[in-house]
Amino acid sequence: MAKWDSLYWAPPVTIPFPLVKTRSSMLTSDFFASAGINQNTFRVENPIIHKGMILRSKNELIACQVLDRMGIEYKIEPEIIIDGFTVFTPDILFNLPELDKCTAIELDGAMNKEAYRNKSESRMMNYFRNGFKEYKDIIFMRMYDPSEFEISTFESMIRTSVESNICDIVFPDD
Repeated sequence: MAKWDSLYWAPPVTIPFPLVKTRSSMLTSDFFASAGINQNTFRVENPIIHKGMILRSKNELIACQVLDRMGIEYKIEPEIIIDGFTVFTPDILFNLPELDKCTAIELDGAMNKEAYRNKSESRMMNYFRNGFKEYKDIIFMRMYDPSEFEISTFESMIRTSVESNICDIVFPDD
């Protein structure tokens, strides 16, 4: 407190836990803790093993390395079950325990191919139809082709997600 008092004129705000938020989401830190990894049942053509998880592409590996460098915990292809008929397996799910929130990531790396783009856009609309909010619950990293992963853009998307989710926290008036 002495250090705080030397830098700031007002005392720090006490933030009670559990957090009170303006918006609820099933994607909590508890959900993250219970989520499995590698739940996607489609065959992996050229698997890449990273931290005991099976990655499908070099873009997933780059994304994981960026999250590692940012100190953010994540899981690969967890299952998000909405109801008996709607199941998502995003490429990555990352956790922000300080916010009691996790966020899914879809890496769409071949938007130059019409069939892939159509599938990707259909999946994106399915997320939205099920109440997911872009940057709060899901991030879509769209790349024209698999060779153009822009690390700085990805980092900005992660920071935007963090800031968007902070906005949902109700801070006490003190």
